[in-house]
Amino acid sequence: MRKGVLIGLLWVLPALSYAVVMSPVGPTRPVLNKVDYQTSAEGWVASQTAEVVINISASLTEDQLAKAHVDIIDKLNSIAKTDWHITQFNRTPNQSGLEQLQVEASARLPEASLINIRSQAKKISKEGETYTVGDINFMPTLADAITVRETLREQVYQQIQKELVTLNKIYPNQHYAVHEINFREDVMPQPQMRAMVATASNENAPPLKVQNKLVLTADVSLASVNP
Repeated sequence: MRKGVLIGLLWVLPALSYAVVMSPVGPTRPVLNKVDYQTSAEGWVASQTAEVVINISASLTEDQLAKAHVDIIDKLNSIAKTDWHITQFNRTPNQSGLEQLQVEASARLPEASLINIRSQAKKISKEGETYTVGDINFMPTLADAITVRETLREQVYQQIQKELVTLNKIYPNQHYAVHEINFREDVMPQPQMRAMVATASNENAPPLKVQNKLVLTADVSLASVNP
């Protein structure tokens, strides 16, 4: 009886051992012939509009305060008809019993709307209520940067495609294709120049535009399967 059991064990164990050795441990990865390199494209990010900041100082009664927001927007639209945003609104009582308002409003305006903007702000000012131009800033918007970034990515893709054509021409049997692309970008701001509000003697002078250089770099890996 024991001899029969021993023979059975000797018969089963090699089979189990064979099954363990031959079972796949994990997915096999193909061996790749790879070419890694960098390529870049650069462009200038500029804007055709400027962010204009208007500072408002006013002393108002309780009745005037109730409709202050509407009145301020109406007067801002008389300077330039656009979508104005109130970014600051502070009120404090003064010694005369009136409410002292300090308001800041901003909007993006095209260059043509900036002519005489200081005199227009002065024109709608009156005693106890003044409008002044605080800043004109031509720094590009996010939308401006996105537009340039899309153009640069297209340029990089064209460069990669050109590299693939060259590589497959030299090694026709390798059949290289894009394996991986990693993008990174560097913004190189020029010395920041705020657009100077024109003085009374030179109010029609155009504000200074600010441009930033955007450099888009791609770490590229081209690969073919090694048979």
